[in-house]
Amino acid sequence: MCSGHCHTPMPPSATHGARTAADMINNRRTKDRGKVSAHPLKGRLEGGTPKIRENLSRVIGAQIIAAEWRRRGAAAGAIALVALLLLAQYVTDTRRTPLDARVDALVVRRPEWLDVALSRATELAGPVNVVLAGAIFGIVCCLLGEVRAASLVSGGPVSALLVTEVLLKPLVARPPVYGGEGHAFPSGHATAVFALGLAVILVLHRQGAVGRRVARVVRVLGLTLAMLIPAYLALALASFRHHYVTDILGGVAVAVLVVLIMALALDHVQKVPSRR
Repeated sequence: MCSGHCHTPMPPSATHGARTAADMINNRRTKDRGKVSAHPLKGRLEGGTPKIRENLSRVIGAQIIAAEWRRRGAAAGAIALVALLLLAQYVTDTRRTPLDARVDALVVRRPEWLDVALSRATELAGPVNVVLAGAIFGIVCCLLGEVRAASLVSGGPVSALLVTEVLLKPLVARPPVYGGEGHAFPSGHATAVFALGLAVILVLHRQGAVGRRVARVVRVLGLTLAMLIPAYLALALASFRHHYVTDILGGVAVAVLVVLIMALALDHVQKVPSRR
């Protein structure tokens, strides 16, 4: 007789069944491990991408151009580029075009009170003051947590000015209105003020990154100034013949092109692609 420590041997069929079940479990685990090793980051990226985007949005702020307006923004940038190229070809080696002559004939008839109103426009809205105003507005945007908007309003005028002064003016080499040294096309004054005006409009409109966070009266006042000040400066430049109207239009084209490219590029920063 066996003592209490004896074990009854299992029948062969039961042993085979236990081994088969264990093998099935091991095979399933191996397959699962193989799937995970094939795509080790897939689940983590797909699950984490919305959270990453949310965190990025908190850090750099809301997008500047809404998704449904991006194609229109790109189209406007393309139109500005074409206009700039056509204007550059039109004014190359030309002191005054027929369009400039017609505008000059119109502004000569301006009333005297307009001269008084426009007398300090080029000083108040000069490139230095425009860049300074953009920097101040950029600080305000940073305080509101809109880093992307701050980058546009502070960097847009500077970038547009660099394109105008460093690249286009020496390339086109149009002589100034009254002769002398330097180049006239595009207008640096117009480039800077229209670049800041467009940047402010993009971030301060009703659905803009800053516009939806400030009071309506502040938004309306800012948008009004962003449209009136560039027009005020352009009228002064043409009236006192600091620039031909084609120089001013060239500055507007540069401003639109550079600011829209910068806005679309800043909006692209938030996009974190998911791997599949």
